[in-house]
Amino acid sequence: MEVNLFHESVLKKNFAFDKEFFFEYLFWLNMSYAQELQRIKVLDKTAYEAITTALRAIQDRGSESLSFSPQDEDLILHIEKELIKHTGHIGGKLHTGRSRNDMGHTLLRMFLRERLLQNIRSLTLLLETILEKSKQYVKSPYPAVTHGQRAQIIPFSHYSSTFKRYNTALFYL
Repeated sequence: MEVNLFHESVLKKNFAFDKEFFFEYLFWLNMSYAQELQRIKVLDKTAYEAITTALRAIQDRGSESLSFSPQDEDLILHIEKELIKHTGHIGGKLHTGRSRNDMGHTLLRMFLRERLLQNIRSLTLLLETILEKSKQYVKSPYPAVTHGQRAQIIPFSHYSSTFKRYNTALFYL
């Protein structure tokens, strides 16, 4: 049996990456798209229920249950084939009006947005911790820096008070 180098070195690795990082987002993307297709009457209620039930079943089995197949190329096609296996031709209607490129970009944006929000929460916690700790060191000296050079010594509480502004700015991101 001949091994296709592209499938083994690129597609299989991409599939594993997509399973790990995008599986959950793909579920929500498909569910919301199915809801929208029903709203604009591309899907009737029966088709919508069949698709969402099948999507939930795939979601319940988890990404571990999915294995790479060279015919699928990526996670998006694999889920679509699973959907069609469960619902028949109705499952193919979920692809109406969207491309895999659009879906890939949307999944990446969903993933990056969630990571950004996690980082903002972590940074906010760090800033709040520094502000709280600075109350113990109100008059402690701190070597200030301006324009990349050392400046005069200031109280640590003065320096840490600037964090409050950054913390407020993070709230508006």
